[in-house]
Amino acid sequence: MNNWICSCGHENSGRFCGKCGKPRPQMAAMPNQPMQSPPMAKPPYPQPQYAPQASSGNNNAILIVVIIGLVIVVAGIIFYFFYNFDSDQKAAAPAGSSPTQTVGSSTATTAITPIAMSDISSVTASSEDNENGYVHSGSLTIDGNTSTCWSESVPNNVGLGSYLIYNFNGTKKVSGMQIWTGHQKSTDLFYKNARPSEIQLHGSDGSIENVHLNDNMGMQSVNFSKPMEVNNIKLIVTNVYYGNKYTDTCIAEVKFF
Repeated sequence: MNNWICSCGHENSGRFCGKCGKPRPQMAAMPNQPMQSPPMAKPPYPQPQYAPQASSGNNNAILIVVIIGLVIVVAGIIFYFFYNFDSDQKAAAPAGSSPTQTVGSSTATTAITPIAMSDISSVTASSEDNENGYVHSGSLTIDGNTSTCWSESVPNNVGLGSYLIYNFNGTKKVSGMQIWTGHQKSTDLFYKNARPSEIQLHGSDGSIENVHLNDNMGMQSVNFSKPMEVNNIKLIVTNVYYGNKYTDTCIAEVKFF
């Protein structure tokens, strides 16, 4: 700052005269004007940075991978339980018997060689229903006519434990059977009478087959777990589908192959 000389004749270097206290002339000319400070520069604040959003394509890919993983896990659990259940069933089967067989449909195309009716010498039944003089005998199950049937005659009972014994002319190798359950003369008679749902087959060679039957009209085919070499087979009714009117259990036709 330059020196200046006050009106009193004193030389000064500050804003006011060191002798009389008068202000420097320039300041006196602007007594009411405040001193202005230079504007302060605003500090450069960094702009906020945002993470890029994941694209919908990436989200879809992750979702698909998760779903596939869940499907694989569920399939593995189902397979594990079914496999163990099947193993338990086999382990629980009585000695000499086979696991329960599930019948095939009547539209199966597998070629079979049936045992001729003439190779069955007789059929023995545990009981036979006499309907006004007409006997529903066991032999009606091998007459080639599905409109006729064997019917047991246990009073007020569906005949659980009732049986048919098929006697062959000599020893035969039997690999399976075809069966028409119930009274198949009409749909009405089919559902009025009881039909076997489970049967057990005993071969004279000691073989035992447990068979589950479907509840429908027409032929059902059963393949044995292994062939029997027998001179007779005993068919036992172990469970039934109940009729909506009668308690008689019926079987229309049986063929062996």
